[in-house]
Amino acid sequence: MKPWFEKESNVIPFPKPKAKVIQMPNVASYPDFLTGVKDLHNRKDKGEISQDSHDKLYQDLIHRFMKKESFETPWFLRESGSKPFLTGYELLKYKGSLKSKNGVTQDRVPTFINDIASGTPFLGSNGEQVVINKNEVEKFKKWAATNDAKNPELLTLQSDKGVVKITKTQSPLAKTPKYGGTKTPSISGKERGKESYKVKPTDLGIVDKEIPAGQLGQTIIKALTPIATSDPVAKEALELAQRILKGNSRINMQYLSQHNQSIEALRDYAGEYLGVLMVVQGLATFENSKPFYKHLDVTGFNELNIFFPSKSNNPLADSVGTVAGFKNPKTGFKIMISSKGGKSGKGAATAMGGFKIPDEFKKNTQYKEEIEFMQANEKATQYTFPFALMDVIFKYAPESITDKGLLRFLPFGNVPVENAKEDKKMIELFKHVEQQNFYSKRGSKAQAFFSRIHWALNNMIKMSLANGALPDLESMFREMLQQNFIKVGSQINKDGMFATNVLWPNKELATGKISYYNKNEPAKIAQKASIAIQ
Repeated sequence: MKPWFEKESNVIPFPKPKAKVIQMPNVASYPDFLTGVKDLHNRKDKGEISQDSHDKLYQDLIHRFMKKESFETPWFLRESGSKPFLTGYELLKYKGSLKSKNGVTQDRVPTFINDIASGTPFLGSNGEQVVINKNEVEKFKKWAATNDAKNPELLTLQSDKGVVKITKTQSPLAKTPKYGGTKTPSISGKERGKESYKVKPTDLGIVDKEIPAGQLGQTIIKALTPIATSDPVAKEALELAQRILKGNSRINMQYLSQHNQSIEALRDYAGEYLGVLMVVQGLATFENSKPFYKHLDVTGFNELNIFFPSKSNNPLADSVGTVAGFKNPKTGFKIMISSKGGKSGKGAATAMGGFKIPDEFKKNTQYKEEIEFMQANEKATQYTFPFALMDVIFKYAPESITDKGLLRFLPFGNVPVENAKEDKKMIELFKHVEQQNFYSKRGSKAQAFFSRIHWALNNMIKMSLANGALPDLESMFREMLQQNFIKVGSQINKDGMFATNVLWPNKELATGKISYYNKNEPAKIAQKASIAIQ
């Protein structure tokens, strides 16, 4: 039964739309140029936009993504994100070239062939290693011979991870440094830094325990084995430890070069225990080893235990950056090891302000002046330390100060750092040091009023020490270090060898150069005084 309003009236229904409402494309919403081109083309084919609308939107798209073009980095490589990978274009663009750059041959074809033939793993775009089957060498050779970078055909290669497909603009293989790349992507897609590799003593779980020297190599190998399956630096550290036990310290540089900052991680972090292993195995350079054995009351390192403390409770060891130590299990005597990396293997200078003075030295009146010098540096800031140290030199050795005109300003006492330009004494001091030529012409590089004074006084400290001020400073450091410390410096030389040098600052033999050091520049005040141990 129909309601009355339907009976008494003619109901006119709403008209139904003939087609769905089409929303016009928004050029600003496209993430990249290729996505925009494809979407506009598809919409035009479906009749959603007219040819005129397509042309106008296409022009807007070009203007939005307009970039400077070049032959080596055309837009299709930049937009596809394939430039860091071994695409067909990247593999073939230097085909036949005899040139090399930074020691890397530009022609990538021979390198690619060698890597397949030798079973060398490639780095995949997801961070995993990919080994291409060796029987694919001939297939790749044929492809490389019949194609060029402008329009290469699809290349498919079998690998342990399945089929590897390489087109002109796409590839699952990373363009590592050996193929002309600069940085290696990590699993997350970002470049790896040396901190990302798990090769520190704490990562291996070898800290806070005593390891007999004769068992150190096998302990390191056992600890690295499970990590090496997923960490490339741990893998090389493991193999290097095995080679060191056989008397060979050569590094697989070709393998490490595929991974960003892996060489630095091996040298600086794995080097903390590999350097000690070099010492134990007798592969390190250690000129005064015999007096050192006598000092420890042993005949060789095999009689000692090794320990890698997670945290050091030795104040002197804290000062010099201890990462390990030797212990005579018979006497209980310990000597700390500072393991230094870096390109030179020397590491950074030890900050004098953080250098802890053992109590027995504070009681020794022979070092009264030198200890006061160190304590003055410790109490001062990076801005006031030259003034404080010059006051100590003035107190005990005014004759060592070459600039006799400077004596009228000493002692400096409290220094008005913030209001230096308004202080009459500082203004006069500035005028004085500006008139002296023997400080350093480099001081003129400092634009700031205070920085010029700071630079001049720091130079005068060096000159005064060289003129005989505080003559027992080096002897005091040497004696403190001799009792408690050796320095193990490791570096990777040009031949790809892991080289280790041992320095024992010995008082009697006067080995190991110990000197006042300051890294501040004329225009940059960054730190207090340091002691360089070389």
